Amino acid sequence: MWKLIKLLILMAIIVGVVLWFTDIQVRGRTLKERVNEFKKTELYQEGIKDIRAIVGESLKALGEEISGEVTDDERKQLEGVIKQEMAPGSTTTPTEGQQQWQQQPLKALPARPAAPIAQPPAK
Repeated sequence: MWKLIKLLILMAIIVGVVLWFTDIQVRGRTLKERVNEFKKTELYQEGIKDIRAIVGESLKALGEEISGEVTDDERKQLEGVIKQEMAPGSTTTPTEGQQQWQQQPLKALPARPAAPIAQPPAK
């Protein structure tokens, strides 16, 4: 049943694309004319307003969520951590990302014996 529904939807999309680009008239009007008439209806205009409001509110909420602004409390906490770490006599253990790695000297690979050169067959 699901395959039939998918097939019908695909066929409708293909027919719609063909009618859109070929400007074939169905009952005296093309598909583009029908779409332009639908865009002028109150239903369409109200729907667009609602969608714009929803998208605008979601973008506004998302922008507030990911904004890089630091609050005063966060700033005070950060300054406290920095002062604690910079205090004389405080010992901190380096984490994995802070460790400095020493480069290891290169070791020579053992030499390979030279492969014999193959001679082409004689004619």
